[in-house]
Amino acid sequence: NVTLKREMAERQAIQETLRESETRYRSVIDAMGEGIALIRADGRILACNPSAEQILGISAEELQQRTTKDPRWRILDEDGSPLPLEKYPISKTLATGEPINHMVVGVHKPDGTVAWLAGSTRPLFREKEKEPYAVVVSFLDITQRIKDRTQLEHSLSLLTATLESTTDGILVVDSQ
Repeated sequence: NVTLKREMAERQAIQETLRESETRYRSVIDAMGEGIALIRADGRILACNPSAEQILGISAEELQQRTTKDPRWRILDEDGSPLPLEKYPISKTLATGEPINHMVVGVHKPDGTVAWLAGSTRPLFREKEKEPYAVVVSFLDITQRIKDRTQLEHSLSLLTATLESTTDGILVVDSQ
């Protein structure tokens, strides 16, 4: 009985330590401004943080009802063209077991707008397994940066066309 009571007390202490660790982990993930999602190998979205919900414009409950294969995502490549499912960064990480850094994709949100995301993926492996059972994706909303860059490129193009079409001489000098 004494041994059994000691083992039960040890087990309870271990479970309490595990609960505290999970609470700390969840608090850190929830506090991040970066979107974080955990996705199973079958494409099912298991969990996400509040930033992911806000960036994607969809609740955690709705996300968990979707998979990465859901056609509503309509993922775009960096150049704005449709990205085939097998080229999704999540799909590539699950297929290769390799992380991806510095990805840029567009994601159609439920409200019809496109969110441009910059992020990375990390595979998750079970001990002694060679294929990932899941992937963690982290991402930032860079939509405004993309809009600003597009506007800057348009302005530069307009200025270049104006300069090339003028017959007047133009001299650019610095402050010296």
